[in-house]
Amino acid sequence: MRENKIDTMKGFLIILVIGIHVVSNLLQQMNLPSNTFPVNGVISDYFWVILRNVIGFAVPGFLFTSGYLLTKIYINKPLKAIQFYKKRLIRIYIPFVAWLTVYLVFWGKINFYNIFMALFFLDGWFHFWFLWIIFICYLV
Repeated sequence: MRENKIDTMKGFLIILVIGIHVVSNLLQQMNLPSNTFPVNGVISDYFWVILRNVIGFAVPGFLFTSGYLLTKIYINKPLKAIQFYKKRLIRIYIPFVAWLTVYLVFWGKINFYNIFMALFFLDGWFHFWFLWIIFICYLV
């Protein structure tokens, strides 16, 4: 059963994640760090850095929401650990491999080292950082 409040929160978080990417790109174009104040910056520089850090809770918000919904789903119909991990592998790891392949082809970085590190250590691109957190949360 869908929960309107959760759907609304996810929609809000989606907008914030888009905002994170837009503001981070803007900060990069302005040669400003995204997590510290510029030394000789003008007021508008501070605004963008503050905004980036304020909306930064969006991805952890998604992780929290995911955990809440998984708990709600499986609290009344528990699975054996192997079944749970198999389902999560299909829903997370396989899409990761598919998108990783797209990135490797697009950026021309196909070699054994990149493929090995990305597949077994989720290494390679900074925007996949949240996958480590998801996998760790699943282990706990």
